[in-house]
Amino acid sequence: MHGDLSVPIRPRSGPDAATWTDALPRRRAQLAAAWDLTLEAPYTSRVIACRRADGTPAVLKLSPDAHLIAAEADALALWAGTGVTPALLERADDALLLERIEPGTRVLDGGVIPGAADVAALVAPLHRRAPDGRFPALHERLTVTFGLATRRGLDPGLLERGLAACLELAGAGAPATLLHGDLHGANVLLDGCGRLVAIDPRPCVGDPAFDLVGWVLAGDGDPRERAEELAAAAGLDAERLLAWTRATAVLS
Repeated sequence: MHGDLSVPIRPRSGPDAATWTDALPRRRAQLAAAWDLTLEAPYTSRVIACRRADGTPAVLKLSPDAHLIAAEADALALWAGTGVTPALLERADDALLLERIEPGTRVLDGGVIPGAADVAALVAPLHRRAPDGRFPALHERLTVTFGLATRRGLDPGLLERGLAACLELAGAGAPATLLHGDLHGANVLLDGCGRLVAIDPRPCVGDPAFDLVGWVLAGDGDPRERAEELAAAAGLDAERLLAWTRATAVLS
């Protein structure tokens, strides 16, 4: 399989993103009224802390990309009850109401890198059989991700080689499962009990080793040793995990 960065990609937020952004304050107010929310401090213009009528803390997340909203909602529904993702409380075409994880410290900011067993315990409930056709394949997500990376000024030759290596791995016959798709330290929070909770998924279907890539280079240890520890804890192949790490290194 060969990487092709010329493949047309759907804009991350769709062609009407500017119009949608202009209407965002009104849409936030509409959803607050419809779901009986009290809006609090915004994390960003599209992610706002809020409380439900009974005082329950929640997060209102909006996006002009209905495909991303639907995919996240569908994945969260499949992961319901696992304890490793926020609960989905409400959904609309352009918005989700989610359980608020408190205190919600990002692992990236916490100063402590989770051990291999903790990472394996996080990903195990995420990796399950996905309904046919519900989510894109990993190779589709990779093509979009590498295509977007061209806009960041990264070396086109490195991107093409990285994408080609990723597509070869994606088509190499590993068992396919539902993936978080964007599992790194910025997208994992700690709750008050020290539990790891994954947020902001980009759900897709593919090799489960892909979800561990972001943890191989975490910390200061030897990447091969870290990959072997992670793979052993998760019951995966260490060489495939290292291959994914090399293939995606240009994106880091």
